[in-house]
Amino acid sequence: ACVAWDGSEGAAAALRAAPALLAGCGRVSVITVQEEGASVSPDDVTDYLRVHGIPAEAVVLDREGSVAQTLAAAITERGTALLVM
Repeated sequence: ACVAWDGSEGAAAALRAAPALLAGCGRVSVITVQEEGASVSPDDVTDYLRVHGIPAEAVVLDREGSVAQTLAAAITERGTALLVM
């Protein structure tokens, strides 16, 4: 599973609703696409998930094309079956 994280209220709402879904996933990646001038860190999200018993890795990607293209390439590469965003 992947959690797309940009620090927005929408992403936070999706994250709050996700622990029950993510609990059964073998691998969870929290993906942030780095944008110029923005400083969003996925570390707080991985900490939040760990509190809920969900091990997660933080992944920060350089933007290649649009954010959507970068995210789509990352989830395809990881064989993601569930995307939280």
